Amino acid sequence: MKKTTEKKALRNIADIRTDLEKSVNAYNAAINADDTKAVDLEKLDNETSELEKEYARAAFHAAALELLDNDAPMLAAATALNFETLKHKDKEDENGIKSRELVTAERPLDFVSLESFFAERGKKFGAESAWVYKVAAFNRLLCMRTAESIGADVKTVAEKFATPTQARDINLGKTPTSNTQLLKQLQMIIDSMLYVEGEKGNIYKANSHDVGYLLSLYAKKGRGVLSVAAARPKYLEKLIAEILHRIVTEKSYNIEFKEKKERASGKIDPKPAGTVESARKSAKKSSAKAQTEIERARRAADKVRKKAKAEAKKIQAENGGASVAAPWLLDAMHKLIEEKKAGKITDEEFNKYLEYAENRDIEEGGIGFYGVNSKEKSA
Repeated sequence: MKKTTEKKALRNIADIRTDLEKSVNAYNAAINADDTKAVDLEKLDNETSELEKEYARAAFHAAALELLDNDAPMLAAATALNFETLKHKDKEDENGIKSRELVTAERPLDFVSLESFFAERGKKFGAESAWVYKVAAFNRLLCMRTAESIGADVKTVAEKFATPTQARDINLGKTPTSNTQLLKQLQMIIDSMLYVEGEKGNIYKANSHDVGYLLSLYAKKGRGVLSVAAARPKYLEKLIAEILHRIVTEKSYNIEFKEKKERASGKIDPKPAGTVESARKSAKKSSAKAQTEIERARRAADKVRKKAKAEAKKIQAENGGASVAAPWLLDAMHKLIEEKKAGKITDEEFNKYLEYAENRDIEEGGIGFYGVNSKEKSA
């Protein structure tokens, strides 16, 4: 049976919380400071983490002490299932300022540790203290059932499955090849944990849904290809505690899945076939058209430039070789202004074409629109 952490010196839970708050405040002061080093933040992270663990141990101890005074501790634990502790939460506001805060969190009660906690004080937690070893024996049978269902070697599981010494002599029956057998074995464990006599035996009874829940979660994908991993003891103990919680609270199981997206009206958006492809083609067509317009403007500007190039050189020679805005550039500008006024091109296209023409003039040794009337350029 597992040992509790009570033998370790436990500080007052209020003092631990005070230290946690100081650690969080120190982190908040450091995270946004320019001179904070990564190693300093790492140190604060580790400090906060250790304090959170210490707080959780103290919170569990406090919960165990409360159960110790309860006339029906297993029922109370199964009903609560969890205990409250603290953890940190990091966040960032809209201005990029990072911060950390303490928030309450729930952690599952460790039923096996509670059994040890009560036994050390000469008290009963479960109806039978042997329920812990019955769960261990049950784990072996479940693993054998899983092996048989996938065609694995059941004999190897039976011989090599690790179980506590106290669990080896517990007889829960044969490998539960049927759900009916499995339900009977599950009920044996429930009876050893919590038993209240009724007209038909224990009033707390497992059902087929509990079996379904157990089988749905017991095994998972193994590390190797075509491999299945059986539940570890602590995980199965948690599942059994959850099943007992379901029984005493009379709740129902729930399944999580990805839901269809809905429109604001609450109706499913059917998304007609071909809608996405049509949108893609339309976007591609618009892009091609815009590219064509740009090329057309470039060719027009080049045509004007070539036509006036000789005239530009002549004027430049007449001015003693001084650089001037080439006439072709001015002509291109006026033509673009006319097209914009006529609505043939947009303001954005006008600016792009004008920028292109000016760059070509500069490449040819000109000075662009230097000295040109600014109102005329932006008209």
